[in-house]
Amino acid sequence: MLQSIKWKTICALIFVSVLAAWLLLGSNPLANANAGQLILQQHIEQLADVKQTTTE
Repeated sequence: MLQSIKWKTICALIFVSVLAAWLLLGSNPLANANAGQLILQQHIEQLADVKQTTTE
C-alpha cells in the first residue's frame, strides 16, 4: 500500500513537472504569429517601389 502511494506521488510529480516545463518553455503561438508578421513586414519594406519606376 505504501509503495502504491509513493508510485502515484512520483507519477503526479513527473506529470506536473512536464506540464510546467511545457507551459514555460513551449512555443507561444501568438509570439510565432507576431514574428512571422514582423518578417513579412521587413520583406515588404525591402521590395522596390514599382510605382516610381518607368520603362520608357
